[in-house]
Formats: sequence, structure tokens, C-alpha cells
Amino acid sequence: MKKLLILLAALLLLASCGPKTKFTVVGQFMPGSRGDNVCLMAYFTDTEIPAECVTKDRTFNLRGEIAEPRFVRVIQDDGFNDWAFVLEPGIIYLSPADHFASGTPLNDALREFFDAIRNIYTERITDVDADARSREIVLDFIARHDNDIAGAYVLAGNYSVLSLEDMKRILSEAGPVFLSSEFVTFLRNKIRPLNNA
Repeated sequence: MKKLLILLAALLLLASCGPKTKFTVVGQFMPGSRGDNVCLMAYFTDTEIPAECVTKDRTFNLRGEIAEPRFVRVIQDDGFNDWAFVLEPGIIYLSPADHFASGTPLNDALREFFDAIRNIYTERITDVDADARSREIVLDFIARHDNDIAGAYVLAGNYSVLSLEDMKRILSEAGPVFLSSEFVTFLRNKIRPLNNA
């Protein structure tokens, strides 16, 4: 009996060391919104993702579990505004001021990416080719995220700054998580020659 209890305790310890799947999304309703509830929706299918929602003093807190990162939207019940971000384990903060998510690895990486792109066009440096620089930033981000959905998201959202050869090379070198994302499926449907890449 003692050996059985020790074995069960060891199994419980191992199970608690497994991958973390809990998420918390913290945000506040936009000024002017009359809504008092939010929900999580899958990015492409608009199916609701189960999450416990607590609202208080114009803030919301969504909690649940997710097996693997995916893109979602938080939608306010009055339709006033929504956010698109990566739902991944950890605490995700949504800022109504700049419309970005932060607090988890993929969301922080995307925030840095968008800040870098925005800086190119707001600085208006005359000796820098903004389009060429944004292409470099896109390629660099995808190279660092060639097996996650953040990289696939950036590819799908910025394909117009890349050549067909760039995209084919990216798809030939990308990992399985990247290639199985809905963003790559979207891109292949939009640009037929990519289906052979």
C-alpha cells in the first residue's frame, strides 16, 4: 500500500510538471462602449472558445485552458470594438490605447514587430527605403518564427511586400506548426502558385 501511495504521489508530481495550458486575458472596455460582457472567438471560424468571464468596473477577465496557441478575437457584446491576438498560456493584457496584446511570448513578439514597422513610417527618414526596410523586418520576423502561428500570421498579413520566390522559400523551410496554420491555408487559397511550394 505504501508503494502504491508513493507511486501515485510521483504520478501527480509528474502531471503537475506537464505543459501549462491555463490562460488569463485581462482588459478594459473601450471608452464609449456600453457593453458589459466579452467573449473569445476563433479568428477564422468565429466559433466561441469556452472561457469564464468576470467583469467589474469596466474591466474584464477571461480565464480558461488552451492546448496550443491560436489566434482569437475578444469581442465586446455591443460590437463596439474587438482585439485580435494569440491566445496562449499565461496572462495576456489587452490595451485599449494601442490595440495590442502583451504579456506572453508570441504576443510580445508581435507587438515588437508592429512597433518596428510603425517606426519606419513615422520616423520618415529620407535616406531609408521604407518598403525595403519593412520587407527586411518581415523576413527577419518570419525566420525567427518559422514554426509558430505568429510567423504564419505575419506572412499572411504582409505577403504583398514579398516576392513569390520569397514566399515559396519560406514555405519550403517552415516547420509543421507554421504550415498547418489557417493563415497559410488562407495564403495558399489566395495565391494559387503557392500550393506547389
